[in-house]
Amino acid sequence: MAENNNVNSNITHVTIVEGLISQVTGHLEAINPQTDVQKVLKADVQEEIAGFRDIGLFELRKAFE
Repeated sequence: MAENNNVNSNITHVTIVEGLISQVTGHLEAINPQTDVQKVLKADVQEEIAGFRDIGLFELRKAFE
């Protein structure tokens, strides 16, 4: 039974991380780059976060379900 609770706790933490990533994504959208370098850096960060969210967190959730 304890192992089952641990798995449920892991899923809860994955869900929390998903929520935090969603908040980060929203804050990134609000950033208004002023230079080309800033635009590129913002786009790079958004791409990295999307990959982490869509692949990393998806795989992590799948591993604990």
